[in-house]
Amino acid sequence: MTQHVFKVVPYRGPWNALKFPWHTLDVMNYYLSKISGKIVAESAFVAPSATLIGDVFIGERAKVFPGAAIVGPAYIGADTIVGNNALVRQSMVLNHCNVGYTTEVARSYVADHCDMHACRVLDSACSRRGELLGGLHDCQSAH
Repeated sequence: MTQHVFKVVPYRGPWNALKFPWHTLDVMNYYLSKISGKIVAESAFVAPSATLIGDVFIGERAKVFPGAAIVGPAYIGADTIVGNNALVRQSMVLNHCNVGYTTEVARSYVADHCDMHACRVLDSACSRRGELLGGLHDCQSAH
């Protein structure tokens, strides 16, 4: 039998378990806490009648349409669309997503390439293939 030498290295930084799907929300909250102020990419579009409140990050080529509100801490990824009258609060919506007309996303993690229209995503973690990793309410997801 081959002998291996292992060394214990103390770690003093932040740590979160990722055993269950809902642990994704704990990790998300850690990263959201690192956003400070309003950070809007130059290539992003934010309509004059859209509202950004608190610590918000808007990625490259993202679009935030009229009447939409993003309440921080919040992260909107590259090429993501937040539609008319949509609300995103205390959430991460990653790249290439569509948060459609009147959709609410609250305290949730939304992975790349997710589309949501006229629904509520609350305290959830959602993936591209439509897996629900938390508790979704009233969602009509299009993939």
